[in-house]
Amino acid sequence: EVDGEVVPEGLDMRQYNPPRQRSGAVANFDWRPNEDTSLFLRLMYSKYEDSETRDRFSVEFDEDGIVPLNAAAGTFTDAEGVRALRTRQEDTSTFTSSVGGKFEFDNDSELRTELTYSRANKRDPHRDEWGFKQEGISGEYNLVPDPYLVVPWGEDPYDASLYEPDFYEPESRHAVEDLYQARVDYMMPIEIGDGSDLQFGAKYIDRRKTNDQDGEAWEYDDGDLMLSDVAGRPIGSIWNGRYRFGPTIDGPAANAYFNANTGEFEEDEAGTLSTSLAGDYRITEKITSAYVMGRLRFGDFTWIPGVRMEHTQGHYAAYAFDLDDASLDDPFNSFGSRSYTDFFPGLNVRFDAAENFVVRAAATRAIGRPNYESLAPFVQIEDANSSEPQVTMGNPDLEPLYSNNFDLSVEYYVGNMGLLSAAVFYKDIKNPIFESTSSGQDGTFGGMDLVNAEIGTWTNADSAKLKGLELNAQYELSFLPAPFDGFSVGGNITFADSEASGLPGRDDTLPLIDQSDRVASAQVTYEKYGFSARLAYTYRSEQLMEVGGDPEEDIYLDRLDQWDARLAYTFGEDLTVFVEGSNLNDAAMRTYMGYRNRLGEKEIYGATVRLGLQYKF
Repeated sequence: EVDGEVVPEGLDMRQYNPPRQRSGAVANFDWRPNEDTSLFLRLMYSKYEDSETRDRFSVEFDEDGIVPLNAAAGTFTDAEGVRALRTRQEDTSTFTSSVGGKFEFDNDSELRTELTYSRANKRDPHRDEWGFKQEGISGEYNLVPDPYLVVPWGEDPYDASLYEPDFYEPESRHAVEDLYQARVDYMMPIEIGDGSDLQFGAKYIDRRKTNDQDGEAWEYDDGDLMLSDVAGRPIGSIWNGRYRFGPTIDGPAANAYFNANTGEFEEDEAGTLSTSLAGDYRITEKITSAYVMGRLRFGDFTWIPGVRMEHTQGHYAAYAFDLDDASLDDPFNSFGSRSYTDFFPGLNVRFDAAENFVVRAAATRAIGRPNYESLAPFVQIEDANSSEPQVTMGNPDLEPLYSNNFDLSVEYYVGNMGLLSAAVFYKDIKNPIFESTSSGQDGTFGGMDLVNAEIGTWTNADSAKLKGLELNAQYELSFLPAPFDGFSVGGNITFADSEASGLPGRDDTLPLIDQSDRVASAQVTYEKYGFSARLAYTYRSEQLMEVGGDPEEDIYLDRLDQWDARLAYTFGEDLTVFVEGSNLNDAAMRTYMGYRNRLGEKEIYGATVRLGLQYKF
């Protein structure tokens, strides 16, 4: 706030040019050597390649130079203009293989086994960023309409010859994750009730992930280099002409200048060490579980009691270093581990109250483990040379959440043409996990002394409650005269209310993270004469993304309204031609801080259209 008015911190414009390529292959093999045995082999490979450039123009305000004229507009002086370029090559591949089988025995019992191996390999051969800056920019801002507008005065902010070098940070990353899984399930009939059975089994999961990041941090020391010497093609404007952009950086030209004039740059040794060491980690997680459950059928009732045991063991390794004696060759020197065992009882009940009417109820206990990367004590720093460095830190003390769940639903089947259902649910959660952000932090992070840093990490609250109602309806309009009898309609909506308390540093209650109060969808479909079509609408209300030091600093993901469609035609029984589009209305991703009129970020992506062929053989 300035003079009692809420003011923006500046404007950050980014334009992405991300050529992407996806490829993959799937092979499934099944073999039945006899009537009682079936074996399978599943193979899948996928690859994702992204060669991205991101041009950035930001105007970072000086708080002392902001003069609010009213609640929605003002002027600024002494701002810093930053023009940056990030170039990134990302290559990600995933291979998964599963082998297993089903074995049936004379007593109607059944054994299922499965072994799975998966490897995800992510390489960023380069993730380099250049930055140029200009001091003393003045202008005006207006918070209405959305998104708000910042207009620098004069031509200086758009003059490449007035931007001097600020930093050059070349990086590379490599992450590998291996997963090994084995499971076995056995089902046998038991002489209880009307065709009951008992099932038990075990599963073992072993995950291993390593992250290795290497980089350098260079600052411009002495020379005559200006942005105009390595300028790329200027961008006239973005966002349908709303924002003037201006000069950009030619990445190959800037890299060539650095290679030929390295003496004009000075390496930030602390930044190089932090980039190369603080984000590296090795982490493993092993989960051993076993369960037993029954399906007990008594007339119109089916009772499914059961209990599952899980033992979780995790180990991590990372770097804890002091800049005075650290080197790039140092091995991991910070280690930790955790181990815990839990039991999860549950009971599901189904009651066939009438021929077309079903009542279901359940009481269960569940666990939600944190993403195990969040447990590694890594530190990643971005924009270290800006006025607000961005720091992301792992939290080895993060606890899993536990939830006691109660569900009740009713389903009514309208002959063979439709379904009406309603459900209520209640969850009592311990240790809910939140992503938290603290602004204006000074200190040493990843070996670097930072001022006014924004620190992001994960933390637990004490408890949370979640309750809600779900409504669903699906109906085929087959009673209509041809050709309209191929239409179907459907829709569903969920009303939810969540409340969490006991978040460190906060004495208020908050909604659960990533939890919307309203989620709904509706669709119209048509299938006849080999032709199929679908038009769908999706709605999601706003949801909490990150928590800050107080409610006004909480970050929310704004509501979403999206339209999708698909058209297809099948020739004969084997060949299908289809076209499908998502986000046809170009819905934007928007975040805000505390209140909806305090814009955080807004991104537009356009519609995505796919055209393809499907052939069955």
